Amino acid sequence: SVGATDRKEKVVEQRDVYRLLGADVIDQVVDGFDVTVLAYGQTGSGKTYSMYGTPENPGLIPRTCNALLSKLLAMSKQNDLF
Repeated sequence: SVGATDRKEKVVEQRDVYRLLGADVIDQVVDGFDVTVLAYGQTGSGKTYSMYGTPENPGLIPRTCNALLSKLLAMSKQNDLF
């Protein structure tokens, strides 16, 4: 949840978390850079859910891994890998 000050709960969707935090790191990883994503917060605030999600609504880690593997597969098909 975001916006604890306005008493209305605002929910950020998993796809939005990925779009804001995960999508940009794919090219950096492929270019050889190390990437770290850190979930920090109060117990029960949703860190694990944001990182892993559920099978029906995957979180940041599975979405990023899938995107990375898809990019590497596409690059290998184009002989553009290494």
